[in-house]
Amino acid sequence: MQNECPGAQDAQGVLSAPLTAEKAAFSATKAQWIAALITLPLAYGLVYVQFVTLPPALYAAVWGGASLLFAAAVELVDRGRPRTWECWIFMGCYLAAAAGVALRRESVWPQAYQFLFQYGFGIWYALHRAGALLEKKTGRLLPLDAALGALTYPIEGLSLLGRTLSHMVTSRHPEREKRPVWPTLGWCLLGAAVAAGLFAAAAAMLVSADDGFARLVDSARGLLSYRPQPALWQSLILSLPASVYLFGLIDAPGRRDREAIDRRAHMADVSLGAMRRMPPALWSAALCAFALMYLAFFCVQGGYLFGAFTRTLPEGFIVSRYARKGFFELCGVMALNFGLMWLANRLSLKSARENKPLRIMLAVLIL
Repeated sequence: MQNECPGAQDAQGVLSAPLTAEKAAFSATKAQWIAALITLPLAYGLVYVQFVTLPPALYAAVWGGASLLFAAAVELVDRGRPRTWECWIFMGCYLAAAAGVALRRESVWPQAYQFLFQYGFGIWYALHRAGALLEKKTGRLLPLDAALGALTYPIEGLSLLGRTLSHMVTSRHPEREKRPVWPTLGWCLLGAAVAAGLFAAAAAMLVSADDGFARLVDSARGLLSYRPQPALWQSLILSLPASVYLFGLIDAPGRRDREAIDRRAHMADVSLGAMRRMPPALWSAALCAFALMYLAFFCVQGGYLFGAFTRTLPEGFIVSRYARKGFFELCGVMALNFGLMWLANRLSLKSARENKPLRIMLAVLIL
């Protein structure tokens, strides 16, 4: 039957290839083993500083060291992959944001914003380094890339971290995969219990025989009864899911096949095409309203544009403070404008290339 239907053979081959790939045995390289071991102290350092107040120098060392560990793990796992110029830019942005958080430079942005910047740049740097962006660069599918980097890939770390550590053990000792685990574990527990009982009996005899040894044992009991600070336990508990999350972000993007990423990008393009429901005139009118509002704002601010020369500044401001405050306020407005332009171009029935009024209003808004 298969010889009579060559089309069926092709279809069967197309369908069987993904199934065969799914059944392939899990494997991990030494670089991935090291990255899996790095993520726990990395996550612990990032979490611990949130619960305790450290001196500035120690805080900078802990946060800066953890941030560098993340970059080192990304570079280790993805070494040998080609790097784009955009990847260099986002790596620099990530390191600059990490330095800002470590040195607590909060005079421009609040610390919460600095955390957010470092988090976003770290995601984009990891995706770029792994070559996992849908369009191989930052483009119109940016929101979907952000969702994949912040949620999908890190969630895969739930299985990746455990499987990588398990592979690290079983690949070095393949015979362990064939041994029954539970009988061996039971005998180990039994032997440990017997040894502990004999140890306690011997210690009791020695304590009763010598007062100096008894004082030594009392000192050891004091050390064993030490209770760590609550921050230590909280950090340990929270660092476990954090390490899983970070390892997923580091390792999962590089495991994706480029063909699968391209298929997902194509599906996203189809879905975005289905969202084109609004007339271009609606978005042109909305962009016109924004442009008029900005024009009115600049007219009101006209007296302050050259305030450094005329000394006409708002009360309580000096030239440098007013310029810096205005710059970062306009950065926020500019980010909003980019979001507005993306929506106008993606939800309109016709794109800006196909509709001249919409294209003109987008240019006016940029100006």
